[in-house]
Amino acid sequence: MKNLIQNLSKAMFVVILVNLQMDAQVVTVYSGANRVGSSRSFTTAGDYTLTDWDVKSIAIQNGYIVQMANEGGCTGICTYIRNESGSERGILGARGCSIKIIRNDATNARLECKLITGDDDLRKGSSVIFQCLVNGAGTRSTRTGPIGSDPGIPNGGSRSLRLNIPGTHPGQVLDCTLKYRSGSSGVPFETTDNWNINNVIITYSSNTITDPIIIYRGKGNPLCRFTAEKTEFKMPVANQICN
Repeated sequence: MKNLIQNLSKAMFVVILVNLQMDAQVVTVYSGANRVGSSRSFTTAGDYTLTDWDVKSIAIQNGYIVQMANEGGCTGICTYIRNESGSERGILGARGCSIKIIRNDATNARLECKLITGDDDLRKGSSVIFQCLVNGAGTRSTRTGPIGSDPGIPNGGSRSLRLNIPGTHPGQVLDCTLKYRSGSSGVPFETTDNWNINNVIITYSSNTITDPIIIYRGKGNPLCRFTAEKTEFKMPVANQICN
């Protein structure tokens, strides 16, 4: 009798667990900012239609990506990679338009950082590394790789680096940093190398996202000037990326 009760209890637990998994809400959209107001939840990836109200905020389970149009006429497509609190005046998804939910396969996930130098080059002997902070399985860690600079990067020159981050979803990339070190080209009495960067673009791609999405874009004249005092440039990753 005792064994029968134990077996029944285990069977009930399995049924409850299966039902919870089937009903797991992977994405929930809200009519108000800060995830309040009317809501609609989705349990699987797919294409749906926003029928009743404009979306003002969204909650996204890790491993999913959402695309919505934020303008009337279903234009202005934005990709959301994690929760977005929004604002009462802003629209994340326009009513009458579609919402596309994508489940991401991050097995071969990777980042690519491309930078363009301004009117002050990176001389031979100096170097720069690209570093990203990621959050996976409840822990935070960094991924780092060198951006090739020998024999330097001339004015207006570009360099890029692909950084493999297997198992990491775009919403788990918290921020990225360029770290610069001034070096010597071998010329006597050289001062510290100064360097201007005018453009930086960071993209994410995976087995699912074959058309890379931009998670950071910076542009300026310069966007950043590295000196003896300033050796790091931090680039926060956006919650949303709009066309």
